[in-house]
Amino acid sequence: MVSPILKHLSVTLTAFAAGETLIAEGDAAPPLYVLDHGTLEIFRNAVLVAAISEPGAVVGEMAALLGRPATATVRAKGPASAYRVADPEKFFEKSPAVLLKIARTLAHRLDATTAFLVESRHRFAETQDMQFIDDVFALLSASSHAEGKIDPVDRS
Repeated sequence: MVSPILKHLSVTLTAFAAGETLIAEGDAAPPLYVLDHGTLEIFRNAVLVAAISEPGAVVGEMAALLGRPATATVRAKGPASAYRVADPEKFFEKSPAVLLKIARTLAHRLDATTAFLVESRHRFAETQDMQFIDDVFALLSASSHAEGKIDPVDRS
């Protein structure tokens, strides 16, 4: 059954065989996909970083939101289907509910990453190799300040 969010938008249900690639790392302007059924595996630099099987999960959001090539490869683990969104920006404009879901997902990921880094800092505080964790915190801080600013005056 098509989600109420999707049924009024221009999306195409696409079937994928096991091992088939939906998005390849480095693809310029890849489509966005909303999982219908099956399991999708996410690889970055050939390292498995996630497996997603929740219907309604969105993949391709990083490239769409950042306006950059795909940061990961998305592959079907077994038979799967997903709704293909060719123009993610237009899709986001028509469906703020999808943007809110994506924002919450990204916030959960960032929260979990930050919690892991804090735990690691405490656990390894006595070791010599704390520079890596300090560098990651600096990177997260710099990224959030550069990309996360909201202009209080709409100049559009």
